Parts: sequence; C-alpha cells; structure tokens
Amino acid sequence: MRRILVTYILMILTAASGHARIGEDSAQSVTYGIEWGYMPSFFSSHDYYFFDPDGYFRVYESEYGVGYFTNAEVNLHVGWNIGSRWNLSLHSGYAGAADFSPVIPITLRATRFWGDNHLADRWFAFGELGSGLVIKEKPQEIAACRFGGGYRLSLSKDTKMDFIAALRALYMHPEVIHYGKTIDKELLIRNDGYVGSLYFGISLTF
Repeated sequence: MRRILVTYILMILTAASGHARIGEDSAQSVTYGIEWGYMPSFFSSHDYYFFDPDGYFRVYESEYGVGYFTNAEVNLHVGWNIGSRWNLSLHSGYAGAADFSPVIPITLRATRFWGDNHLADRWFAFGELGSGLVIKEKPQEIAACRFGGGYRLSLSKDTKMDFIAALRALYMHPEVIHYGKTIDKELLIRNDGYVGSLYFGISLTF
C-alpha cells in the first residue's frame, strides 16, 4: 500500500513539473488537482460465511437494507486532456464506506465536457471505475464505480473549479466481527459488503 501511495505522489509531482502549454487559447495537456466529497450512503449490506473461531461449525450472516450513513472522501488526481472535450484522469485518496472500514480507492475517470471553449464555464458528465484496498489489519481489494456530472467554473486559463453530483457504488471485503471477535482471514469463506451512496463534491484542477 505504501508503494502505491509513493508511486502516485511521484506521478503528481511529475505532472506538475511537466505542465505543458500549447498557446494562449489551448488547454494544457496534463492536469492535476484535489477533490473533496460528501457521501450520504443510502444502502449498505453484507454477506458473511465463515468458520467459528473455535473451528467446530460454520456461521452464515446476511443483512440487506436501507440505512443512512455520513461519509467523506478526499482524493488527488492527475489527468490528460484529449482534445477540448475529453479528460482522462487517475484518482486516489481516502474514503469512508458506510459503517465498514474506510477504503483507499484507485479509479480511472473519463470526463466529457460540453462546448469547445475551455476558457468558458461549461457542463460535464463522467464515468469512473477502479479498484483499491480496504484499510484494515489485513487489507483486501475493493471494486468502485461512480457516474455523474456537474458544472465547471473557469477561474483562469489553467485553474478550474468543478461542482459534482453522482451515484457511487462500492463492493468490498469488510472485517467480520462475531461476538466481539474479529474473524481471521484464514477462517473466512465469504465476506462481501456493498455500499450505495450519493456523492457531492468540489474539485480544483490546475
């Protein structure tokens, strides 16, 4: 996990140092920035199947339902402008996940803007897919996706502020706690968790 974070920071620094410009009216080819988000989760469920810590029998737990949890997310991103209407960006940071352990998502986002003038304010839509890790003693992988849109304010030639609204979904492998004891990974047969959330964010892009 440390190697992933160090690699990502180096990518951000490289992008910053290589800030390419193509004339006064053209957008730089490389972008980078930071995004903050608020996530009210409206759905959370889990499906656990594991051996009892004493090893005598198997336990099955399943719960599906609507519940409200307040989470937040912050991520760094580096991207590439493809023409005047498309941007492809890599995002990674820290995010809450309903009442499960927090996660470190690493996702790829494709954004489509309306209008060719990057100096003007304009609407956009995006889709985002990726993976990442659950933050716990023995991390396991996650799957993450987010689809939505928003409005971009052009603060200057190279500085933009985005207001974002989206739907967010996570599939993860949470810690399993049975009668106050955390079940070891070796005793797990299945530990699936699902989280559905709204997402409201603000992003600064340079």
